[in-house]
Amino acid sequence: MSDSLKDPQGTPPVPVGWLGKVKIEGSDEPKNVVLEEREGNRVFVREADPADGEPPRIPLFEGDQIVMMMPLAAVSLSLDAPPK
Repeated sequence: MSDSLKDPQGTPPVPVGWLGKVKIEGSDEPKNVVLEEREGNRVFVREADPADGEPPRIPLFEGDQIVMMMPLAAVSLSLDAPPK
């Protein structure tokens, strides 16, 4: 656990909830999410990849803001000259 989540006495906070699935616009079923990173009170999550298996639930603390990232399956780079 990050030291930034602990209070001045070093006691870890108690989660106010747990995040496991989110409803994504255009999807019929809730999707599993994976914690990518915590930055202060921002919690970056992404849709779970099939290779992730069943991801653990994500603890949420008072004041957390959830930031949903878009999963990318592939990225390509063109080395051709730009069109004229």
